[in-house]
Amino acid sequence: MWDDELGDDGAKALAEALKGNTHLLVLSLENTGIEQEGVQALARALSGNQVMKSLDLEGNSMGNAGAKALTSVLHTTSIEIIGFAHNEIGDSGINAFIELIEKNPQFVHVLANGNLASKKRQKKLETLVIANAKAAAAKATAANGSDGVEDEDEDLEEALEMEISEKDEL
Repeated sequence: MWDDELGDDGAKALAEALKGNTHLLVLSLENTGIEQEGVQALARALSGNQVMKSLDLEGNSMGNAGAKALTSVLHTTSIEIIGFAHNEIGDSGINAFIELIEKNPQFVHVLANGNLASKKRQKKLETLVIANAKAAAAKATAANGSDGVEDEDEDLEEALEMEISEKDEL
């Protein structure tokens, strides 16, 4: 879904459908009008989900309360990629993401630009995610030998650097 007015009621209905999910790997709800209540319902539904790998909530209005609801359950999931850019999240919500990412190296790609948090908090979050991504790449290299993994590492680093550059331009 993208640029559709799902809203909180639609997010709550979707959350009901997501309970017990065993197939959906990627969920993109970008610019769908979801606010705090909808994100809270989604968070409850995602708790313990070991299937989903990517969640994109970019361009909604979760605010600090939605961010805190989401971060309270993400450590119980297998999600590695999360987008919550442009969600009216201030320092307290970004701090919740920082605490989550500090304790959970599974998060290797996070899109968080365009929120209300200070540049200092945003930079801290970016630094943690880059460290997680580098650690994951090093672990993959060690596990697989160097058969092409170095190229993947370079691609990942380049993508992360491009993302940071794009954020600086905003």
